[in-house]
Amino acid sequence: YDDVCTIEAWPARYLSQGQVAPLSALVVYDAWSAGSGPGATDPALHAATVLTALLEDRGVTIAGAPKSGVAPAGAAPLTEFDSAPIAEIADEGLRFSDNTTMEMLVKEIGLQESGTGSTAAGLDAIEGWLDSSGFPTGGVVLDDGSGLSEKNRVTCALVAEVLRRGGADGVLAAG
Repeated sequence: YDDVCTIEAWPARYLSQGQVAPLSALVVYDAWSAGSGPGATDPALHAATVLTALLEDRGVTIAGAPKSGVAPAGAAPLTEFDSAPIAEIADEGLRFSDNTTMEMLVKEIGLQESGTGSTAAGLDAIEGWLDSSGFPTGGVVLDDGSGLSEKNRVTCALVAEVLRRGGADGVLAAG
């Protein structure tokens, strides 16, 4: 993903209040630290710090301090795991109003559709899909994936049509 960790229109309080975590391909606990609260400015370093502590708690000796950066060429992965299905992730994001999850889904949509894991690429893909699917998009403005940006504008006609097509038992209606 890109290295843009916030949306320009968001007030700083969104991060400090924990309404959303810094946007990053690697985030643990929404970049919160026990006792110090939200908003690690380097989510990958926070994740590395958490992993280091977990390993050390289990008796693993770690040589060196945790750090973030680009992995060197040929580095071996420590672990891998399969993601939950997108429908499950979207359902959880909706049910718990998980703004970070919704923002990261938009970056992933951008990555899948254009090869660029950015909010802009994801929103472009979503807008293109809405248009090509015949949804009423007049007056619609998308600025982020969570709906936190005050620049977002979604019409009643669009919401009604999305819900109609998804059905009464669809992920969006349930969320």
